[in-house]
Parts: sequence; structure tokens; C-alpha cells
Amino acid sequence: MFQSFDVLLELYRLLFTAVPPGTPGRPIAIWVEGTLVTLQWTPPDDSSGFSITGYVIKFGVVGSNTDDYDIERVDNVITSHEFSEKLEPKTSYQFAVAAVNQAAGQGPWSDFSECVHTKTGKYKCKCLRGEGLVWLIGAVVC
Repeated sequence: MFQSFDVLLELYRLLFTAVPPGTPGRPIAIWVEGTLVTLQWTPPDDSSGFSITGYVIKFGVVGSNTDDYDIERVDNVITSHEFSEKLEPKTSYQFAVAAVNQAAGQGPWSDFSECVHTKTGKYKCKCLRGEGLVWLIGAVVC
């Protein structure tokens, strides 16, 4: 009788003990254009048996207190995100991500990204005509 109770207790523990997901990969800025930064990261190796429902992104100015960094929640199951409206031009930022599952919430933070430097966000284009083609050459004005 005690043996079946132990089995039921173990089954209950496995089914109803919520564990947060593991640590995602360090975010990488794959695109920086003006104040638009696109980040990409890898999902955690361990989702703790529950689906990842989104990510939380921590970001702030390099050199400031990381406890004061802003937090943005991304509720889609994705491994990339674009920032634009919350970033200032000509500023260095760093980013970290944490995975979220519905059962236990947020897991641990990833390592911070390398420094990401935003630009002014203003662009100028120059048209060049040649051989029946129009070429647009864009440049960031810094």
C-alpha cells in the first residue's frame, strides 16, 4: 500500500511542481539602424517541461546600475525582438533576456549582450543614375 502511495506522490510532484525555464542564450544585435536595434538569441536548452510563452528583456545604458534597467515583456514565443522607440540616439546599451513559461513564470537572466551603439536615426539618400538604372545609396548621418 505504501508503495502505491509513493508512486502517486512522485506522479503528483512531476505533474504539479512548476519549474521555470532554463537560461536563454546571450542576445546578439543582428541589426542596428539609427535607434532601431534588432536582437536575436537562442531559446533555453531546458524548458522544464512547459512551453515557453514569451521572454522578458532587460536593457539599459552601459555603465548605469543594472537594477535600474528597463524591462520589456515579449509575449510571443519568438527568439528575436526589435527596439526603437525606447532607445536614445548616440547611446551605448546592453541587453539580457529571460524565458517565461505559464506554469512557473520567469527563468534566470542570460548574460548581457556586448555593447550596442545606436546612431542618430536620420538618413539621407543619394540617387545615382547610370545605364538606365537608378541606384539609391543610403547613409546614416551621425
